[in-house]
Amino acid sequence: MQYHQFINKVQEYAGFESTDDATRLTKATLETLGERLSRKERDDLASEIPEELKTYLVKRENRDLFTVGEFFQRVEARAGCGLPRAIIGARAVVMALREAVSTGELVDVIREFPSEYEELFSKRPDAPLSPTIR
Repeated sequence: MQYHQFINKVQEYAGFESTDDATRLTKATLETLGERLSRKERDDLASEIPEELKTYLVKRENRDLFTVGEFFQRVEARAGCGLPRAIIGARAVVMALREAVSTGELVDVIREFPSEYEELFSKRPDAPLSPTIR
């Protein structure tokens, strides 16, 4: 998948009016995802995404373990948007990743997260949230 296709998918899935919003939330989500993944998995995932997005995913060297609630808060802070928009955007990015990378790679990524991250890996960007995230 090409960069513009990826951003357009995020825009479509999130229902954003502008590609600027989709781009900003894609960058914020990939940076946050990169903080949470092991170095090996970051590198593996980066090898399957558009070149223009790799930088955001591999910005950080060390892995940081945090909850799904904090994941969404980090995306919110980086994107400069409200939490509901950050959640929808992050989920839309994951949906686009589902199409951009191999199934095996996606499974490897998901395995690195505890079950509470089902909130992020939902197949619908507007799926209901658990009470702990609201």
